[in-house]
Amino acid sequence: MSDYRHFLFFTGHIESDRLYLDAAETRHAVAVLRRGQGDPFLATDGQGTVFECRVESIVKKQITGLIMDRREVPRHACRLHLLAGVPERAAFETLITGLTALGVERITPLVCRHCQDGWWERDAEGERLSERFRKKMIVAMKQSLYPYLPRLDLPLLFESAGPMISGIAMAADPEGVPVAEVLNAHAQTVAGIFSCLVGPPGGFAPEEHAALKSLGAAMVRLAPTRLTTELAAVVLCSQVIGARQTGAPIPPFSGPAA
Repeated sequence: MSDYRHFLFFTGHIESDRLYLDAAETRHAVAVLRRGQGDPFLATDGQGTVFECRVESIVKKQITGLIMDRREVPRHACRLHLLAGVPERAAFETLITGLTALGVERITPLVCRHCQDGWWERDAEGERLSERFRKKMIVAMKQSLYPYLPRLDLPLLFESAGPMISGIAMAADPEGVPVAEVLNAHAQTVAGIFSCLVGPPGGFAPEEHAALKSLGAAMVRLAPTRLTTELAAVVLCSQVIGARQTGAPIPPFSGPAA
């Protein structure tokens, strides 16, 4: 198989010197990556720790991994909070997976005046949807090799978002200034805290736009064309990270590729 260090498994079941992969992760490890007893693999808890393990046993569709080493991966230099008007559900899933892969720290869906589909209000699906979203973010986290799961908030009314906006705030606006112009104006700012805001399909309503300006958010232009909510969110966050980030790679482990 390819170098095992190119793959990252997720687990919430960690003990002092062992961790356990659930049935889905075990199936991928065994059927796809051909991991067997004694083989090395990397796993994370989604909170910044990467564990180097060896397969100790595979019993009842569960891998038990013996922890050989563990490393803490530092967070990105910029602590990024994305607040976005809620789009359709499929678009929202695209948004959260893209932002997870980028290393965004927190995602807050905003219920704005132009939000159309009230899928988030269907309480009967709430728990199931939360688990679905979490699974999608885990997949994106593993693919990105950045061992942090973002905090995903419940949808929040736009009118309640003010206290959550902190640091350098930027809101996507086709008539705004380039992102680089805002970043250059704050080049000497040591704290890397950013609040990035993107409207729902149809954009922020005039009163929401005015409220963001009153909160000190800079209006920024992302592209010469109109972008979807999910694409705008990724573009805005990637521009900020690209300008400020120095990198937080998976720490090297000394073992040979296997």
